Amino acid sequence: MKRKYIELSDGSTHLALESSNGSIYFYPVANNSEDLASSSRVGFFKQHPAEPKGSLFEHNIENYNPSARVSQMTQGRTKPSVEALELMADEIAEVTNNNCAYKK
Repeated sequence: MKRKYIELSDGSTHLALESSNGSIYFYPVANNSEDLASSSRVGFFKQHPAEPKGSLFEHNIENYNPSARVSQMTQGRTKPSVEALELMADEIAEVTNNNCAYKK
């Protein structure tokens, strides 16, 4: 799937994913899960088919930005703890399940 960031006239940024059948799906972007929690955009977009949802999940894994809590848990460590890794996975899933994309 092709991915592209698009800035709308209102100043908001969205990730556009083009599926293999040519359909384009738009997802609002969030810097991290804390940004998502304070966003009024959550739940604005309807659910999409599996293909773009899978691509959104891959995008979010590649562009993950840790929350302050994860950063605090991993600070000064050479390897993250299991608890920190679980929290990272939860944050990625939360952003994806709310049809949002992490910002590069």
